[in-house]
Amino acid sequence: MPVLVVETAAPSGVARALEGAGYAVDRLTGSDAVDQAAARMGGPQQPSAVIFDGAVASQAIEQLKQRAHGHVPLVVVGATDAAGRAAALRAGADDSVGQFVEPGELVARVEAHLRTARAFVKATAPVMPAAERAGARIGMRRVKEEFQRAERYKEPLSLMIAAADGKLSAAQRPAWLVEVAAHLERVVRAQDLMVREADDDLMVLLPNTHFVGSLSIAERALREIGGRELPVPTGGSVRCELWIGAACFPGRDIVSADDLLRMARSALERARREDAGRVCIYQYQGYIYQPM
Repeated sequence: MPVLVVETAAPSGVARALEGAGYAVDRLTGSDAVDQAAARMGGPQQPSAVIFDGAVASQAIEQLKQRAHGHVPLVVVGATDAAGRAAALRAGADDSVGQFVEPGELVARVEAHLRTARAFVKATAPVMPAAERAGARIGMRRVKEEFQRAERYKEPLSLMIAAADGKLSAAQRPAWLVEVAAHLERVVRAQDLMVREADDDLMVLLPNTHFVGSLSIAERALREIGGRELPVPTGGSVRCELWIGAACFPGRDIVSADDLLRMARSALERARREDAGRVCIYQYQGYIYQPM
């Protein structure tokens, strides 16, 4: 699918730069450009990435992310200051750069986000079929790969584990977890990797993310998924109760991928001892957080 460029101001050359790099580009302009972009998300016209050429409201970013099916990188070009770039990132944008970004750098950023999105689709699945779970080690392999990369480049890495529960039968649970995973995919960023082991918990690797960043993503997950009524295959819906545990590298006692996973699971266990809607993040000690 093409890259979608949404021009909310006078064009700054974003579409031209991407076309020059060989990308198929669709352009939306006019007062309803953002609404048109939102209408494409989650359907057959969903683009491979969305680039805003000009400032855009946080609500619009959140709307596109919520409607997207899977990971669709969203980049904002044209923020006039650091506060504007930060606001776009907090709203769910995968990247935000100033209006004077060099065309080569912009293309490289888009390429990186598309590469990560393709890797996510290829290497991960929200919920593995039960028959595949016993021997599956995909989750731990990805944790080890990302941990080695973080060590090599001296970058932070966080691992978030979400546990979901609701009033449903064992037969209903697998399909219901698919719904939970799909909603979680819309909350996390394009560069984040959802992986699984032989259990029902949803593991999300957060590259280049420290304590504060992991807390922000976990809070957004609780706000968007916790307490939401999610459909079950037999009809009706079930309220989702959610707990999240996370661990951050570098951190005390975390010197390997196994340590990172062990600490994240320990944090999740502590969160589950509290009421639903709690986050526990381990870095130097356990930290319990309940969103307002």
